[in-house]
Amino acid sequence: MKKKILVLNYRSICAKRAGGAEIYIYEILKNLSTKFEVQFISCSNKICNNKLKNERIICSSEFLFPVLSLVRGLKSVIDANIIIESESKMPLIWPLLIGKLLRKKFILIIYHIHGFTLFKELPLPIALILFIYEVLSLKFYSFFKIKIITISTTTFYDLINLGFKESDIYIVPPGLPSYYFDHYGNIKKSNYPLVIYVGRIVKYKRLDHFVRACLIVKQKLPNLKCVIAGKGDSHTYSSLQALIKQLNLSDTVVLWKNISEYEKIKLLKTAWVYVFPTMKEGFGISALEAQAVGTPVVAYKVLGVTDSVKNGITGILVEDGNVTELANAIIKILQDEDFRRRLSVRAMLWARRFEWKVISKRFEEILNQIISHP
Repeated sequence: MKKKILVLNYRSICAKRAGGAEIYIYEILKNLSTKFEVQFISCSNKICNNKLKNERIICSSEFLFPVLSLVRGLKSVIDANIIIESESKMPLIWPLLIGKLLRKKFILIIYHIHGFTLFKELPLPIALILFIYEVLSLKFYSFFKIKIITISTTTFYDLINLGFKESDIYIVPPGLPSYYFDHYGNIKKSNYPLVIYVGRIVKYKRLDHFVRACLIVKQKLPNLKCVIAGKGDSHTYSSLQALIKQLNLSDTVVLWKNISEYEKIKLLKTAWVYVFPTMKEGFGISALEAQAVGTPVVAYKVLGVTDSVKNGITGILVEDGNVTELANAIIKILQDEDFRRRLSVRAMLWARRFEWKVISKRFEEILNQIISHP
């Protein structure tokens, strides 16, 4: 008989703001559903046909999810053999307590620790409350010596600093669909220097740094084109539009609010450089997507990005917050065609290690190891 696994995650893959964490758990559970009886509890503010087969969307509000997941998911917790909390927002805590009470196997998937990025995204009082809650709740989890699956060495060391034992933490990085590798070695770049960012457009990604870097790069390469594309919050869009206008870059920098998966991959393939000025990442999956189609990455040397980009091999990492260095690294890649091609080839080779079928197999092996451990 198949073991029953219950997974709880704030957002469904259907949700409007679904991102890397939702893709991760979605791809992993697609694989596990052939070996285990999997039930997935989530919330979504959008109806779609892409949800998992055994997914229960219990509400439309992430704010209400901690309470409603308890009210509506308690029976599922009782019936499950293994409880997995996918902690993509803030720890729920109640699945751990009930799981321990009922002597269930409990696993926490944690993508990254938000830390000070909360103060970039939220009003000070709310950010402070969530910052304290995150630290205290994770320290509380560490007291129970639970098993952790995380996606990067960066988060691995963050967790150790919070009191988790090294032997209780397993690293399973995120992956990419096979279609990112369908045109390996046969990718045609644009006829002009095209520099892009594709991903979530929110404050902590610091895309204003990208815009300011474009101003510097344009002085060396007047035919430069820059594209910023992806979902995001309206305030960040407005701020970027105002900055583009202020710097007289309307003919150089284009801002796309909506982009399909097909358009995203086409843009990634034709770009010469992918720019990623984020404050911090769990891993930096969007940078990996760029590398998979042969686009070198220029980014700040920050937590998470150092896991997904190999400095000097698949891209260039520069001093955090230094816009001039960011721009100079972009210029170096754009002007040196041989260097750009070397980075491109090595980027594609590096990214092939992260195909989902490989990553899902690794996750399954670790899950079986945890289950069989007394």
